[in-house]
Amino acid sequence: MEFKLNIYEKGKIAKTYNATQYDIMFGTVEDFLRIVDIDSFADHKEVSDIDFIKMVTQMITSGMGEIKGIFLEVFEGLTEEDLRHAKVREMVAVLLDLLKYSMAEMLTMASTEKN
Repeated sequence: MEFKLNIYEKGKIAKTYNATQYDIMFGTVEDFLRIVDIDSFADHKEVSDIDFIKMVTQMITSGMGEIKGIFLEVFEGLTEEDLRHAKVREMVAVLLDLLKYSMAEMLTMASTEKN
């Protein structure tokens, strides 16, 4: 999985930052999962995409400072000033992908530990 974040100037893409799943450190995944309440997803096994996005958005808004730090860790070279020029919907898409990736990694680790 590749993560991509565009930075805009005057409505046009000025820069694009990319990161791959292999570049993301465990500490970053751990920080992100600390913000997201995984147990709330277990209670909603049949969640629509829209409800899923709403749930994640509510969790993210409560941890906005940590989210900024996670973006700075995920995308090498990204600055706080760059982040101010990213579109929120693109940031949410990255966070959703990061959540999916994080959950998959945790499930992989859990199944490895059982064997």
